[in-house]
Amino acid sequence: MACAAFFGYTYLQGDRVITVSDLSLVEPGLNLRSLHQQGCTGKGIHVAIIDGPLIQ
Repeated sequence: MACAAFFGYTYLQGDRVITVSDLSLVEPGLNLRSLHQQGCTGKGIHVAIIDGPLIQ
């Protein structure tokens, strides 16, 4: 997080790469802001990504 604050946050918007220093300026896409306004926050949702074998 410290490096991101120093260099800025980089994200894709369409076919453009955008770098900003303030994360509040980032438009998250997928209409997440409108979902948040409707009360959908994702609270209680858990996601795990396992990138590798579980048993060797």
